[in-house]
Amino acid sequence: MPMAIAVIQLELDETNTPVDFLFVYGNAALSELEKVSLDRLIGSFFYRDIFPDGDRKWLIPYWETASQGTVQTLNDFSPEIGRFLEIKCYQPSYGFCTCILTDVSEKVRLERELEDARRCIDIALRNTLDGIFFYDMEKRFIVNGKNTGLRLKNLPMRFDNVPQSFVDYGIMRPESLPLAEELFRRLDEGAEEVSEEFELNLTGKENDFQWYKVTYIVYKSPSCDKKRVLAMTRNINEEVLYRRHLEQEASTDPLTRLFNRKTAQKRIGDVADTSLTKAFFLFDLDDFKGINDTYGHQLGDATLCFFAKVLKDVFAEEDIVFRLGGDEFAAFTQGSGAAFVEDICERIFAALETQAEFPFPLHTCIGIGLGTVSGHAYAELYHTADKALYWAKKTGKNKWHMEALPTEKVRIP
Repeated sequence: MPMAIAVIQLELDETNTPVDFLFVYGNAALSELEKVSLDRLIGSFFYRDIFPDGDRKWLIPYWETASQGTVQTLNDFSPEIGRFLEIKCYQPSYGFCTCILTDVSEKVRLERELEDARRCIDIALRNTLDGIFFYDMEKRFIVNGKNTGLRLKNLPMRFDNVPQSFVDYGIMRPESLPLAEELFRRLDEGAEEVSEEFELNLTGKENDFQWYKVTYIVYKSPSCDKKRVLAMTRNINEEVLYRRHLEQEASTDPLTRLFNRKTAQKRIGDVADTSLTKAFFLFDLDDFKGINDTYGHQLGDATLCFFAKVLKDVFAEEDIVFRLGGDEFAAFTQGSGAAFVEDICERIFAALETQAEFPFPLHTCIGIGLGTVSGHAYAELYHTADKALYWAKKTGKNKWHMEALPTEKVRIP
């Protein structure tokens, strides 16, 4: 569209205050923009003759140019024509103002749509993310939330020597550093997106570690044609805790909170060390049916929970203790030789002998299966321990018996 040009003369009242302006010159583009014919436009006053209800906001800036020679650019909405205008003002002579008008309505519309989009994105980010970082792959530093409200205000704007600096500033636990280093290594090797779950302290409060999902996305910066990395953090603490709760519910016995058979079977296969003797224990409480019949199932359940606690106290944290069902329990541990098995059995018997929780004695029979060579399945260990348990129960209550896997030569003390 051709440029609209107008030359106007300011009209003043008796106090030298501008009250209107007269069109002295205008071109066809001005006529089209104002939607008024040139014949009517030229020689007419803007407010008195054409737009009597027009917005008088233009008068003062026009008078500043006409009287003081101020060169200025006005950007505002013209309600008379319903368009956004950019008006460049110049003084051709005292009392006159030359206006070059450009219809910028489309530009303003696009800018406002872009601003609306930015606000929507900002709202979405603030409701889904807790922090945004920018990682410089070449210099290995992170900028903390530059140009965004999603920065961590209790931490510096820049982190050098990442990811080690995360540990140095107390953001990340030291044990998480190898996993963080692995993510950065994958970025260096060309990965376009990597993500992982970390326990992080992003609040600055003492020991306030929560679970976050950290995602790194590689993009090419148009300003320098170099690869940059956008890092985003999202708090997933409740999600992780709930997931772990479900996992615990699925992996543990609901009464005693020990592992269940399925979980124990998998864990035994994962932790078995070929260089150590593997000991598989089976426990059967003596006369448990009589306890239930005499004292009731509530006290019977309390007895099972007490026995579970005894096993947890005797076995090491890395050992696998689980409930098979009813009054049958099992455990898996590893050690050197076979003498450590006797020590475990004697400690269990001593704990049961001295208990004062119940008005009746507690005894158990224990069968142990031993193996030293790798590759033994859960079923083989269980079968050998079950055979040993049979012999323990056959020889009397409150006894333990140990047997080696048939294909091995383990010295039984």
